[in-house]
Amino acid sequence: MAITKRNLLTGGAAAGGAIGAGVATMTLARQRASTPEALDDHVRKSDLLDSPFTSSSGYAMRLRDILDKADTALQLTSPFSPLTGGESTPQRKWAQLGISPRDFDASAGTGGDDTAAWQCAADAAMASGGKFDIQGKWRISVGRLNVGNEHFEIIGRGDLTLIADDAQVCGLEISRGNFTISGSMTVFGQYKSNYEHAVWMHNSTQLQSADLSKLVIVGTKGGLRVGDVASPGSITSEITVHMPRTYGVPRPLQVEGAQTYLSVVAPPCLSADGFGGDGAWNAQTFRAVTNIGSNLMIIGGEVIQPTSGSASDYLVEMRPCLQGRDLSWGRVTLSGVVIEGGGPFAVISNPLNLSGSNSANDKPFLKVIGCNGYHSQDNAPMIDVHAGFHGDIIFKDSDVWKNGAARAQPNILCHGNLAHVYVDDRGFGNGFRGALSGTVGGIVHFSKRMILEAYSIPSAALVSGTQEIRYLAKVTGGDLDRFADIYNAANGVLIVPAGGFEEIGIEIDLLYPANVNGFIHIFENGEELKARPFTSGIAAVSVKVHRPPANTVYTFALTVVAGAGAMPDPRAYRHVLVVEASC
Repeated sequence: MAITKRNLLTGGAAAGGAIGAGVATMTLARQRASTPEALDDHVRKSDLLDSPFTSSSGYAMRLRDILDKADTALQLTSPFSPLTGGESTPQRKWAQLGISPRDFDASAGTGGDDTAAWQCAADAAMASGGKFDIQGKWRISVGRLNVGNEHFEIIGRGDLTLIADDAQVCGLEISRGNFTISGSMTVFGQYKSNYEHAVWMHNSTQLQSADLSKLVIVGTKGGLRVGDVASPGSITSEITVHMPRTYGVPRPLQVEGAQTYLSVVAPPCLSADGFGGDGAWNAQTFRAVTNIGSNLMIIGGEVIQPTSGSASDYLVEMRPCLQGRDLSWGRVTLSGVVIEGGGPFAVISNPLNLSGSNSANDKPFLKVIGCNGYHSQDNAPMIDVHAGFHGDIIFKDSDVWKNGAARAQPNILCHGNLAHVYVDDRGFGNGFRGALSGTVGGIVHFSKRMILEAYSIPSAALVSGTQEIRYLAKVTGGDLDRFADIYNAANGVLIVPAGGFEEIGIEIDLLYPANVNGFIHIFENGEELKARPFTSGIAAVSVKVHRPPANTVYTFALTVVAGAGAMPDPRAYRHVLVVEASC
């Protein structure tokens, strides 16, 4: 009678991934071995219990030890096992030592399919509250770790090669609980496009953390996925992740769901790259971070932009998701991160054209604070913002060095006037457009400064009565470029832009021939706001207005009471409109 370890250990467990059927098979073997009779004509009980059995991987183990583990597994999965007190010694021992796929006859390093044994060992470790020992090289299709409400720890140094040929959501699925890799694990996707992500964590309803700092992901389209956009209201809460290293992963981090809160601590190298792949692999879209309606913070470490330098590849992609009838754009914070690469910094887009109300409690933002680094291209705006995004873009205390010629592309391009932009006077750093001039569209917030200087009036004869004051030219450069279009030189009209101002100050200085006397006026929406008399050709008036709303119209006029007639070339005289504002 031929008895192998695989017969005793797997049985029905190999197909289902649960340990129950395997345990039943092992317990039956113990009952047979406990009888006085021989199991067959050639093998007696004592000989059988002390006999080594060798798996296809070459791992030897006595049947006596195998059955001890089987008994323990049965205790751990039995509904009659005590919950408190009286735990058996085997239970305590198993929790300390860790369970290996070898215990379930995995063929480590031999090129076979280890999925069933790997899953059996993982299930047994989770059932026991013990450790999962992954030492060795394993080949699996998909591994699932439903941790429950306990802490789950992986020990050993293991390599996990993903071998499925059909489409897979992920290679390793982790749900619920706290999770730590104390040893090290490399997940290798073989540069096959059928795996969307290497690791997917989701569906937690409690505080949890995941230490994945000793996880390495190589050759999968996506690296770590957290949350589930299909269930945006499910809570994946307050997770702190020590990020894995990635190599040859075009999209290393994706976070999903309006109730997903993720803190990534000091990623060693969060790189969107195609290293090691062929031309088709490098033709994919690259996103270092994709955030779909979630709350994500990355603190410290290094985040490398797509190495392609393509205008269609980004460091950060933000997209909305629906939570009920609300549209959640999410929140992303990068603090103290080193940024490097050639692709644009961020895109905020709505590729699915989702629509919904903007929740009063949901103030989305992209916040970049204290991040330094390097950038090499001038092929697209650094931050591209969808017209429907109603949140904040904050870029402060950060200095990204641009090599070579200065950039001409905007730092921030807002396609609508809903986004609020906060950029300090340093702007983006060396080689980028100046602070306010680097932002196109949106509502820019800034401290008090000059935003417009216009000069040169038409060379026309002065007549008695009221006539408009119109300036022909505007000073350009720096912050003045941002607001160059608020004053129309063709009709002399100044219009407050979208978002309004916190305060606006307007000053007009005119110098006419000495025989000209009269009044100078400032109008707001057609009503006289202020008027000042002038004599001997010297005219000056100024006014301050608090919180003028968007589309407020200011015009300027001159009333001549004396000195009508031909006027010399106005270029010989001072004629200046100066506007200061804050927002």
